[in-house]
Amino acid sequence: MTLSIDACYLRPTSLLLGTKDSYKESTAKRSKKLENFFGSAPPLDISVTDIKKNGLSAILLSRVPLAYFLYQILQEHSCENLFFLLEVDHYESTEFNSINHQRQAAHHICETYLSKNSHFEINVDQKISNQTIENIKSDEILKYAFSSARMAILLLLENSFQTFTKSDVYKRMEKEIGCSGLYTSEGRESAVFLLKKHLKKMPQSTEGPSLRRTLLIKHMVQEFCFVMLDIDMQSLDDKKSSGFSNWMSRRLS
Repeated sequence: MTLSIDACYLRPTSLLLGTKDSYKESTAKRSKKLENFFGSAPPLDISVTDIKKNGLSAILLSRVPLAYFLYQILQEHSCENLFFLLEVDHYESTEFNSINHQRQAAHHICETYLSKNSHFEINVDQKISNQTIENIKSDEILKYAFSSARMAILLLLENSFQTFTKSDVYKRMEKEIGCSGLYTSEGRESAVFLLKKHLKKMPQSTEGPSLRRTLLIKHMVQEFCFVMLDIDMQSLDDKKSSGFSNWMSRRLS
């Protein structure tokens, strides 16, 4: 499904691009992070038990639980914080063909999340924004140009995470996917249906910045589901004829 948003939003460096190659690449890199975090035998996905123990750092390495967290921050109207962090993590772990390609990718992230009046502008101090712009000019620190902004957003996400752990969404996550970390296809689809439920409730503006932000959020959530959960939202719509999604909808009501 194609959304009518400017091509500048569909960044070729984004973790959230829905291609099989980028999915395989991000999976391999994520597995390496899991190995570094948990040791030589990382879990298939991060369990709710691990999240209770290790907090935000654990859920940011997860897939299915992260979808529930995304739902929480969508309700807070702060999803740009998570998307920024995911893009920066992907940027820092990418081996670029040239320094120019790397700087172009950094500029895309900067324009999307740090530019004034951007649809996805994150809430960081102006000094941090200015320093990031200067960092991008330097070949030596280009790879970690967003370090200060990343730390600032992690603090905001920590606040969101604390709210999340006390929410009904968190209880729902425990109930629907359990604590083992071995999540079934039904568990993944439960998370996706929850995100779909939020998207359907978003205001349907017909013009102006509100429409553009709405379209961008929908696109980013769809790509998140594809890359992180390997689920195409449209394919779930197609299951309605089989009665499966009607059963799922009853679970989510």
